[in-house]
Amino acid sequence: MLSINPQRVIQLKGSHTMKLKVIIHPAEEGGFWAEVPAIQGCATQGDSIEELLKNVQEAIEGCLKAGLGCCVTNHKNIN
Repeated sequence: MLSINPQRVIQLKGSHTMKLKVIIHPAEEGGFWAEVPAIQGCATQGDSIEELLKNVQEAIEGCLKAGLGCCVTNHKNIN
């Protein structure tokens, strides 16, 4: 059985850097899915942890570009 830490912190880089908590869940059909509680509706899936983390990064960036980031809560700005 794979043991993973169900909470990860993803650090985004750009003009501003922030850390967001990502909660990882095993998917019933195999693989994993993750949610970003600070961005309502931001979730993704992957067949492996590596794929999931790549997809999470893309999902967060997509949510922020779509304007969902206006509601970001519980994050840390890093300058």
